[in-house]
Amino acid sequence: MTGSTARFTHLAAPEVTAHLTGSVARWAEQYGYWVQREVPPPGVADRRLDLRVAHPAEGRAISIEIDRGNKRWSLEKVVAVAEHGDLALWVRWPTASVPLSVPPGVRLIRLGVIRYRRRVSLQPGCCQLVGHGAAAGDASRT
Repeated sequence: MTGSTARFTHLAAPEVTAHLTGSVARWAEQYGYWVQREVPPPGVADRRLDLRVAHPAEGRAISIEIDRGNKRWSLEKVVAVAEHGDLALWVRWPTASVPLSVPPGVRLIRLGVIRYRRRVSLQPGCCQLVGHGAAAGDASRT
């Protein structure tokens, strides 16, 4: 996703997740994907994924979790959808370093953000894709 749809400045934490979720959903719809929001992942009770998208010409759905924290249940959700056969994306926007390893089958996209007076802004050009099976610190810029 490129362009101004994902840019933001001076948002509160809940607004950042809502903005990123909306931006990804709009991008997917623009390219012909169907979009489901707040989807229960297979095998994980009482949890919801932010998005699940699929294209009519593609056989594999993409499940997306977007968050900022170091939450064990977020990890459980993306692992469950990867085991189910979906392409699992974990979009994270931490304001501090996160020591979690990326499990096999999960792609981590880490957005660089700046926090100032309880507001968050996206750092231009600061998006890292961490391949599956790598430590969270092993990243390549995209």
